[in-house]
Amino acid sequence: MNKKQIVITTEEWLKLPRSEKVPCKWYWPTGWYEAPFAMMMNDWDNWEKHIKKEYPVQYWLRENFQYTFRQLYRTVKGLKRYIINPRRRMRKAVFPVQYMDLVELVPHFHFQAIIEFVEVEKTFEVTDWSEESISEKGKKLKELYNYVKYERPFLLEKLSMAYEKVEITIEYDPNRYDRVDVINKEIKDRDTELCIWVIQNRDILWT
Repeated sequence: MNKKQIVITTEEWLKLPRSEKVPCKWYWPTGWYEAPFAMMMNDWDNWEKHIKKEYPVQYWLRENFQYTFRQLYRTVKGLKRYIINPRRRMRKAVFPVQYMDLVELVPHFHFQAIIEFVEVEKTFEVTDWSEESISEKGKKLKELYNYVKYERPFLLEKLSMAYEKVEITIEYDPNRYDRVDVINKEIKDRDTELCIWVIQNRDILWT
């Protein structure tokens, strides 16, 4: 509630600075009048007559299409926030166009949190990680970032190659996927370690 809009009469409202009674809004070119929060009962009619005369188009729209206009405003505001969302790069990376199961999406979010913190917020440029209290966490953060950016893609390539080398025969071989299982386990273990670290150290993920 804006206390400056608590007036008694239309005259008092008219004496308010323009920035308080008709502030500029990005969605309306001539200013958006603000109705008083409180006013003498017998003076509301005077205020309404003044508004009808000074802002006829805006008054007509707001009184006749109030609900529709409010919904339109929320839609436009939401669209504006969607377009200029500061996390839009991360959002697109976490939620790609192609479908991704939650079993993949959960660790993928944590990967992107690390990348966002290092590449977009540039934590190693704006934060002094040499302090004794956080130096170990800084080293671990670099280690996890290198894993996500370089080591994990390499492991995924090794995994793909391991699958290609598996010989499919009609004979049962319990060791056929040993190499695949080893690489899969390494990826899963390191993914889990990263996810746990992000959750446990989320309080430091700000710049």
